[in-house]
Amino acid sequence: MVKCDLSGVDLATVGIEISGRQLTIIGERPVQETEGRVYQQVEIPTGPFRHIVELQVDVESDKANATYEDGVLRVELPLRDEAEVTRRVPVDRASKKPELDG
Repeated sequence: MVKCDLSGVDLATVGIEISGRQLTIIGERPVQETEGRVYQQVEIPTGPFRHIVELQVDVESDKANATYEDGVLRVELPLRDEAEVTRRVPVDRASKKPELDG
């Protein structure tokens, strides 16, 4: 499970990508109208953003699910079954090549 604070972000600008063990969340938070006010400090970042989350395990990217509620994006990433990613490779005995007479 990955949670990301996206309050004030239009979901139409949000994109989620999964590549290997990396989850990327992209989007844009619009600049708030100040109505002629001058602020000393604003702690809400605006503009385009790109969050990269390094996952510690392999996940089933095609089964990922994302929901948005009360300004929080939740991305559920089911773990990949290790039996599905492990493949045994048979080893054949190499045949001897005939020597060429020169």
